[in-house]
Amino acid sequence: MISSLVTIIIDSNKNSRKTLGSVVRTHLGIKKLTLFEGEAHTLGHLDAMEKLDLVFIDFESLGKVPLDLIKAIKSNFSHSKIQFILMTANKDETFLVDAATNGISAIIEKPYNSAAVISKIKSLFKSTARRSSRLNIYKTMPIYLAFDKNKFNASLVDISSNGCKIKVKGFKHKGIEIYDSGLMKIPFDDNSLVLDFELVRLESDVSSDEKWVFAALNFKSISAKNGAIFAQLWAHILGQRKP
Repeated sequence: MISSLVTIIIDSNKNSRKTLGSVVRTHLGIKKLTLFEGEAHTLGHLDAMEKLDLVFIDFESLGKVPLDLIKAIKSNFSHSKIQFILMTANKDETFLVDAATNGISAIIEKPYNSAAVISKIKSLFKSTARRSSRLNIYKTMPIYLAFDKNKFNASLVDISSNGCKIKVKGFKHKGIEIYDSGLMKIPFDDNSLVLDFELVRLESDVSSDEKWVFAALNFKSISAKNGAIFAQLWAHILGQRKP
C-alpha cells in the first residue's frame, strides 16, 4: 500500500520541503516520512534507515541531479526497488533524458499541485505492482529492437505480460528517448516473438564502464497469436531455471 511507503524528501528550501511533506502525509497517508536539507544531511542518516521505498529530490534547490547520492542510496538498499522522483521546473529535453538515464524514475514539473503529486505516485506504484509477476532471466537471452531509424542488439533481463526490462548499449548516442515506440523480437528455440513496445524508463548500469543502460519497455498489445507464442516463451524461460 502507498501509505506504508518509507519516504524521504531532499530539498534545501524549508518551505517547499514542508509543503511537499504535507501533501505526502495528508493526501497519500504516508506516515514514515523524513525531510532532509541536502545531500550531506541525507548521507549522514542512511545507515540508520532499515528500509526505503520513495525519494523526492528538488533539482532547483540542490542545483543538480545528485548522482553520487542516488548511487549511495541504491548501494545501501541494494535489495529494494526504490523510486526516485525529481521535482523540477527545467523543461529542457536533453536534461530530462539525462535525468531518466541516471536513475530518476519520474519527473514532476514545478510549480506543481497536490493532484499532480498524487497522480504521479499512484501511477508509479501501480506500474511497479504490475511488474511483480515477472520472470528473471537466468541465462543470456539476446533480443533485437527496431525503432524508426535505428536497430539495436540487447539482452533480456526480466519479462511479464505487461512489459520487460532489457540491457542495451548506444541509446543515448542514437537519440532514443523515453516514450519512443518500436518493435522487439525475442528469438527462442525454433520460434520468435515480435511485440510492439513503448520505452518508459532508462537507467544507467553503474557497474559498467561502458555506455550500457537498463531500459523498461511496456508492451502495447498482445494478439491471440502472440499470446500463444508468449506462453511458449514463458515455458522456455522457466525451463532454463531448472538445474
